[in-house]
Amino acid sequence: SSSTYTIMLKAYRNLNDIDGALRLLKKMTESAYHVISERHFSILIHMCSKITNTMIAEELFQLMVDHYNITPTGLSVAALMDVYIASGVPQESLSLFKKYAQLKPVDEGLISIYNRAITARIEMGEKIECEKLFDMITQLNLNTDSEFYRVMIRYLATLEKDYETAENILDQLIEHPNLQADASHFETMMEAYDSISYRDGVLKLFAKMTKNEVPLNSKILHHLIKSTFKI
Repeated sequence: SSSTYTIMLKAYRNLNDIDGALRLLKKMTESAYHVISERHFSILIHMCSKITNTMIAEELFQLMVDHYNITPTGLSVAALMDVYIASGVPQESLSLFKKYAQLKPVDEGLISIYNRAITARIEMGEKIECEKLFDMITQLNLNTDSEFYRVMIRYLATLEKDYETAENILDQLIEHPNLQADASHFETMMEAYDSISYRDGVLKLFAKMTKNEVPLNSKILHHLIKSTFKI
């Protein structure tokens, strides 16, 4: 089924095996063409961010549109934008933003495209442009997601250097009735504290993670060990 193939593609993603994933896509095309969805392509495209191969990602995106007749939504567009950002060409992701969020906005997942556009502007150090994008999200009354909170935390901590407000945003997410904080939100905050050598702040964040039963990842563990060692 479609969900079975999704699980298999995620397994290849976790193994960072792009060749195995592409072989699976070929098998799917030959035996189960009708179950192939945008989600499958978004997983494949996103894998290219780890190997920073924009060429494969672009070919997959065009293959999805031209050969499989799948109309892009925020899911696949955001995946390709992630590849550009990870590959050090954030300006390319802004071209996608212009096409799929401004000229002809996608019908679904528009907030994901805005999230990546803000991330690209953060990478380029463009504070005013980030503020404009936040204003546009408010004007369009877009439903925000947990990724939006992570982007806002990063913006506040990285460009504004407003660590107090950034942590308040994290607290709002923790208390949110519908959204959930995960390790990536704490990781973003920890990276900011690490950059200013605020070791106690890292440990306090970890205590907050523990209190709210948020599972840690390897990067959280790295910051935790580093801060403990420095102290």
